[in-house]
Amino acid sequence: MVEMPGLYIVIANDAHARFVRPGPDNRPHTIHTVDAGTLGERDGDAPDAARAGHAGFAHSLAKRINNDFSVDLFSHLVVVAPVHVLRELLAMLDDVTRASLIGSGAADLVTVPDHDLTTHLRAWLPPIGEP
Repeated sequence: MVEMPGLYIVIANDAHARFVRPGPDNRPHTIHTVDAGTLGERDGDAPDAARAGHAGFAHSLAKRINNDFSVDLFSHLVVVAPVHVLRELLAMLDDVTRASLIGSGAADLVTVPDHDLTTHLRAWLPPIGEP
């Protein structure tokens, strides 16, 4: 696989998400986590997301992903979530962010430790050992 600077992997479920990037070793590393209570703290969405359950969480998470793309935090996006959450998130991404999507997967990997993510994300990660 060709190295992709700016690869951003969002792993989510109904109420939690983690943002993952390949490190210098090309293995996935969690760089940030959010939940319904903390998502949107920087833009004032947290109380609404917490009250509205998983639909509110998915909306706030999609808003966060769209915003992260708009400020150039990534150039290539992968989203992994249970199928019902994945459908919601992908439907709520704006067109520009959706164009950066290089893959998605239907799975709940939120609690999978970083060192075990490689198996699940191999299709989108640069090969281990390559610069």
